[in-house]
Amino acid sequence: MIHYKTVGKSDHDFLSYLEGSFSKTQRALPIQSLNIESDQETITFRLVEIKEIERPSYFSLLPEILKMRTWLYAFFPMFLIFVKNAADAEPLHFFSYALACIAALFTFLGLQLRNDYIDYIRGSDRLRLNSQTKPLQKGWLAAWQVRNLSWMFLILAAVVSLPIYWMWPAVLYLVLGLVAVAVVFGVFKKSTYKFEKFHEFFVFLFLGPALFAGLQLSMGDSLDKETLFLGGIWGWLCVFQMYIKNFEDIATSSQYGLKNTINWLGFDRSKVFLKYNWLAFVFAFFIYHWFFASVFSTWFLTAVILFWTWPVLQKQMAVSSPLGSSHLQNIKRWKSLIVLVTILWFLENLFYISSMWRWLNLKLS
Repeated sequence: MIHYKTVGKSDHDFLSYLEGSFSKTQRALPIQSLNIESDQETITFRLVEIKEIERPSYFSLLPEILKMRTWLYAFFPMFLIFVKNAADAEPLHFFSYALACIAALFTFLGLQLRNDYIDYIRGSDRLRLNSQTKPLQKGWLAAWQVRNLSWMFLILAAVVSLPIYWMWPAVLYLVLGLVAVAVVFGVFKKSTYKFEKFHEFFVFLFLGPALFAGLQLSMGDSLDKETLFLGGIWGWLCVFQMYIKNFEDIATSSQYGLKNTINWLGFDRSKVFLKYNWLAFVFAFFIYHWFFASVFSTWFLTAVILFWTWPVLQKQMAVSSPLGSSHLQNIKRWKSLIVLVTILWFLENLFYISSMWRWLNLKLS
């Protein structure tokens, strides 16, 4: 027999049903959410026995829970910094760098899981149709479990980082500065970048200059302009991909009042904003390569990117509504363009690997 229960935000057991802590044998699956982000919010749950929930095997469940498809955001900076220092024959402290990579990955996982928890609690994931395959919506995990996993990874990241702070105190100062910025932006409050305009600045800082600077310092080397420039370019690309995701969901998210930058701009202004934001990124990408890469890669990569950018921009400005297949096709073009840039950047750095062997031979000799 199927049981349903409707609870309002004013009910004392509202959060316990939403987090899944109301019972050890049942799970509450939300099937309808009304008046999201208001005092009148109500949620209708379908109550099911935990043992009756069909879950995939752990080998299939873990990649979904940990969002392994997004690990590129953490691994690619590690790759870029490693290749940069190898190609420049810079010294590398392998132990502290390995610890920094592990700590960065744990921090990334912790923040990702926290973002999933907040999205679910505040309602954005409960209203978006394309989020219904997530573990929380399917009942594979309870929200309180995701929250605890988030804290576990963040604590592990702090523990793994301790030897790095002892060897290279500059990394500790960088982390404390990043935490201060996070406090100012309210990252530790019950909000995410999806709910506030301009909060993507922290995403840019965390995945860009701060991450690159931390990895560089953990090598025992000092910061340089190339590291910060490199971090800025990667952080910009990450934020742009976030803009594209928000632009894809603009029709749905505007219905429940999300106030991120894209929703704040609106559909028509966002089209123009994305156009010039991308062109500015391509220009910054060119400037970085002009100063720090070969002449061939500078002009070749820029030409290829601009060649594929032009039709995307044309289609972008021709889309008249966030509803319909033309908008979805436009989103696919943007995502393909971002993938193209990442692949080209990766291949470019593979060519620098040959210098790594010379660097390693010098260190071992």
